Amino acid sequence: MPQGKKHFTIDSSITTFCNHGCNGTANYGEEEDIGLTEMTVDLKNPPEEVFNKAAVHSPVFGRHLRQILGVGGYTLRDIKKREEIKCNYLSFVGNPEDFEEEVTDLRSMCSGETMGEIFEYEEGK
Repeated sequence: MPQGKKHFTIDSSITTFCNHGCNGTANYGEEEDIGLTEMTVDLKNPPEEVFNKAAVHSPVFGRHLRQILGVGGYTLRDIKKREEIKCNYLSFVGNPEDFEEEVTDLRSMCSGETMGEIFEYEEGK
């Protein structure tokens, strides 16, 4: 929720190709790694570090918001040829009001109880 309102972005950075690294298996991420996963985070007390913080309004920041939000990640370890790029999806939760529901969904997918939306689509379910 940058700038205080919900929005959707078409990402043009490498994170476009990033799948969720369940249970701490992310190999790409931000400099400020919070050390939490979907399984270890407290659903009732979401850490502020996972939410995008809007800066004091600046016309320069506002014009380049999408670019600024799409930079800063780096590989957390060597990524082998044909290995999937994986991110910690906790950092993708933008609205604190949706945190519990989104993390519960991640937990369900990571434990194998449910399928992700893309897998369901590909399987025709």
